[in-house]
Amino acid sequence: MATYEEFLEQKATEYGFHEKLKQQWINYAKNDIERGNTLIQTLFDEIILNSYQNALDVGSGFGGLCVALKSKFEKVYGIECVKDRVQWGKKRAPGCGITNGDAVKLPFDKEVFDFVVSIDVFEHIPRADQHEAAAEIYRVLRKDGKAYLEVPNRYQILDDHNKVWLGTYLPASLRKLYTKAFSKNREYLQCWERSQQGWQKLFVGKGFRAAIVPHDYPRAYLPPNRFKIHLEK
Repeated sequence: MATYEEFLEQKATEYGFHEKLKQQWINYAKNDIERGNTLIQTLFDEIILNSYQNALDVGSGFGGLCVALKSKFEKVYGIECVKDRVQWGKKRAPGCGITNGDAVKLPFDKEVFDFVVSIDVFEHIPRADQHEAAAEIYRVLRKDGKAYLEVPNRYQILDDHNKVWLGTYLPASLRKLYTKAFSKNREYLQCWERSQQGWQKLFVGKGFRAAIVPHDYPRAYLPPNRFKIHLEK
């Protein structure tokens, strides 16, 4: 049985990352619990979540954020579409209900969660399906529930996923050609980012009250790479 680090090494190779990005991704995945603890504590400092008892992580990956949520919530669930990530999530987050499934059809009853979180997931959902995924989060949240998401900006200077300059500005067909020509990665990763207005329209259109702000970014004169989205039902 491979160790977690050996598994990450294998996945990074499969994803076709060039050597520098490969190591960056491995380190990022290894530090997901620490990063999750920081995020959840920040959210508890910023918004009222103390009375909430259960939480759902949509796109739970390798389970790091579920571990962090478990320190604050009585019951924690995760949904992840990649089976080997589910396996590692279950190992790394015992006591959390992590299952294999899809964000566009969450396997939960209506209005069962106090809090839903989803970090860097929506851009991997095809644009048309993003509407269904947003509606599903609305459906499973209780009437006084809250959600928090992090998503990329359509207008980012450096494509966070494919690592090419201004790649996200292009139409999908041109973006793929441009990326394949200039990216050092062997594989092209298709994403469906939106602008700040686009994300706002998506979630408000499903009934949410939405507050969308730029993610912390050191150079204020450039467009943000990512947004933080606070949703209330």
